[in-house]
Amino acid sequence: MRSGKPRLIRQLNDRSVFEAIEEMGLSSRAQLSRITGGSAPTMAKAVRRLRELGLLDEVGLSSPDGAGRPGRMFRIAKVSSQVIGVAIDCRFCQVTPAAIDGSYSREKVITIKTPTDYPSLLREVLKAIRHVADHGPKTLAMGIGIPGMVDSRDGKILLAPNLHCLDGRRIGFDIELETGIKSYVLHETLASCLAEQSYGLAKKREHLVLISVLEGYACSAVVGGQLLEGHDGMAGEMGHIPVDVNGALCGCGNRGCLETVATDQSLARRISERLGRKIEIEELIELVSSSKIDITAEIADTLNYLAIGVAGAVNTFNPELVLVATRMFDLAPNAFDDLISLVRQRSVRPLVNRCQIVRSAGDKLQGGVAAALRGLKNSLGPTMNWK
Repeated sequence: MRSGKPRLIRQLNDRSVFEAIEEMGLSSRAQLSRITGGSAPTMAKAVRRLRELGLLDEVGLSSPDGAGRPGRMFRIAKVSSQVIGVAIDCRFCQVTPAAIDGSYSREKVITIKTPTDYPSLLREVLKAIRHVADHGPKTLAMGIGIPGMVDSRDGKILLAPNLHCLDGRRIGFDIELETGIKSYVLHETLASCLAEQSYGLAKKREHLVLISVLEGYACSAVVGGQLLEGHDGMAGEMGHIPVDVNGALCGCGNRGCLETVATDQSLARRISERLGRKIEIEELIELVSSSKIDITAEIADTLNYLAIGVAGAVNTFNPELVLVATRMFDLAPNAFDDLISLVRQRSVRPLVNRCQIVRSAGDKLQGGVAAALRGLKNSLGPTMNWK
């Protein structure tokens, strides 16, 4: 843009250049000028500002077209700065450094068993964050995935059905106050959906749904390329739709929600009741794989309820892609195919016929990284279709 308010123009140019390099990879200022339509001086200023912010690395000279005068090449920062991704979950919390391109190493992930009280949880997560921040380049932002409903206006966690010590807390504010690092908090599945759209199976998809039942039951949707967040940032709580009015008590206070019958943990609880001792999904997978237990009836029942939820998302959002994150697919060789068949039975045919359903890893830590990077990009200014 070449006319209008100078500050807004600068912001639009900076974000356009960042997003262009993000998509194209290694780029020169001349290439950026050709791609975005900006002038050479505009590109030079935008690149300089982005480098000052720590968002770009300069990586030497090159002649991209194989001819002409070599130009300085730039890429999204990998060494000069970092973000921190945080995934807070019912059983474990994880913290990792990540490059500005979203990549991170599993070897650097710090895993903590989730404390049951808020002061201890905050203390342990802060300890891990400080370690990551002290042993890496400058940290620009932090993204935190939370298993609960986060009010986007003030960052308060209004309800965490499976981790009630977070209820009423502003953990992003508390961490930012202690560390001085700008923090962005999202429901873990909203964050994971961002990650899939930015780096995963749903990259460049405009209409998609992510359903994660690894712990609770969470659903997130992208409509027209935009993450659907709702009025307060809490859209997608399909897991708290009651499907059995006389069913088990849910963490939200209702009975028989999808979360009580269609998740990995609900299946593990059901088998725990049968065995007379508590087991987690990981042990259940081991027992099944070694043929020490038969859960054919229980997994069929759980997949049936999960299919109701997936079909509801297909009928509601009309997505081109549905990603499902669950360990249940590891429990029976035909579990994924069975789910697809059940979803097709329960969905409106024209909608499901044009919808692909795939398995997602449900990387909640990558979601925390994605939340941090979205916050960084939004801080540059509004996006513009540089294409």
